[in-house]
Amino acid sequence: ALAAGEVSAMVHRGDIVVSVNDESCDGLNQERVQQLLEEAAAAGPFRVRFRQPVRLEDAFGSDKAAFEARSIIYRQKSESYEPPGHMDMVYGYVVRFRGFQYTAFQFFREADNSFILGAVLPKHGKGRILFHNDASIKYDGHETAIPLHSESARFLGSMVPNFLGTTFTMHDYRVDNPTSTRKRVHHELGCAIYQTNMLGRVPNTLTAVLPRWDPEQGLRGQPQSLSERFQRGNKKRLSANLNVIQRLNAQRGDEYVAVELDEQEDLLTFETKKPSWNEELQAWTLNFNGRVKLASKKNFMLVPNSKNEAMDEEFGADTVCLRFGKVQKDRFSLDFRHPISPFQAFALALTTFSNKLVVT
Repeated sequence: ALAAGEVSAMVHRGDIVVSVNDESCDGLNQERVQQLLEEAAAAGPFRVRFRQPVRLEDAFGSDKAAFEARSIIYRQKSESYEPPGHMDMVYGYVVRFRGFQYTAFQFFREADNSFILGAVLPKHGKGRILFHNDASIKYDGHETAIPLHSESARFLGSMVPNFLGTTFTMHDYRVDNPTSTRKRVHHELGCAIYQTNMLGRVPNTLTAVLPRWDPEQGLRGQPQSLSERFQRGNKKRLSANLNVIQRLNAQRGDEYVAVELDEQEDLLTFETKKPSWNEELQAWTLNFNGRVKLASKKNFMLVPNSKNEAMDEEFGADTVCLRFGKVQKDRFSLDFRHPISPFQAFALALTTFSNKLVVT
């Protein structure tokens, strides 16, 4: 409750209780703070002051308690990283808010119009995209509204393009400086790779590389980036077609290794569904089953990679796992199914709004 004339700021999940009715909570454990809150609530209207955490060790007073708190934060935020537990298509939509400096996006579930997550992109389309869980960030969206540290209650992660705008890497909330070269552990949620297409005579081709969902591995992190693992897997698949002499000639130290099945199973790869040319319309066309209303180069669908037999066997050849397209000027449909998560679906869709130097 608020004192007369006092204005409250937004309180977010993960904020730290500073005081209850002006009684400091500094140094108190969680049980004692909970007791103070219950006593104050029983006595009538009360006032609570919060602050955003800087370091969990400062908030909880011990490394063990901080570790447990980080595990709780991971479980809460990983809800957006986890794919649906069923194989049915999840229907959703994205709303765009064009601000003065930034463009904000919000992703909703269509069944009940519930907010899933949001994102902020610089208006010129260059730079990283920040993801958050704050439904209040709209036209006034700005990256300064999203504290970029792992203990932030709002920050869910980021997506960073390379210089040419052909490769986009998704990072979870534990990566506040994606460009750092000192990373020993990667916390990547996916990678989107566009094929160079400067003339624009054919539709853009996108390959999505996603890690198979594993909450334990996600908590630990990955020793190598997804793009490195994907490129290495491609080299292995190519080398599997060589004869013995060619393999020996290609081998440098232990560079050549037999194709590892677990490496293939761990990475999920999808590609854009190829459109067909319509002579009557003189245009490339795709059947979006009524989910897309306006023609746009942003419209696309993802299906299992045709060169990956394991993907075809598990999910079915030509099974649409993600569908994105324009409905109105600032509204887009975004549907996805297992094994793609809400965060991954949203991020893959937002790659179409980013500026690309060698892709139309």
